[in-house]
Amino acid sequence: MSCTLKTLVGVCVAAAALAAVSSLAIAGGGENVPLTPGKGLPLDIGNKHAIAYYTEKDGACSVTVMLSSKDGGVSGEDSPGTRVTALVVPGSRMQIDSSTAQSAEFFCGPAGRKMNARVFEREGYSKGK
Repeated sequence: MSCTLKTLVGVCVAAAALAAVSSLAIAGGGENVPLTPGKGLPLDIGNKHAIAYYTEKDGACSVTVMLSSKDGGVSGEDSPGTRVTALVVPGSRMQIDSSTAQSAEFFCGPAGRKMNARVFEREGYSKGK
């Protein structure tokens, strides 16, 4: 009986790990990924690596995104990272654009209790259009 319980726990742990990896892959594909309050979500935004988290604050989403170069920067000294913090009101979004064609957006849900993130390819600007 204990062998069956150990097997069941092992299968559950493996399924949870696979689900976590799948969520990160989805984040790069333009699909919305829910953030869990207070827990970081790693995202690759073009040539930047980001960790994003949020908390509910005064009925809105207080989101923090820490950005750094994926490759450590040109000299290695420009990779300590940058922290961006914003209060996003329900029904609106915050967008971060990389120097490549990728962006990330963070959408705040009702009363700041939910937040989704997605990484997507954005269209280039053309003055002639």
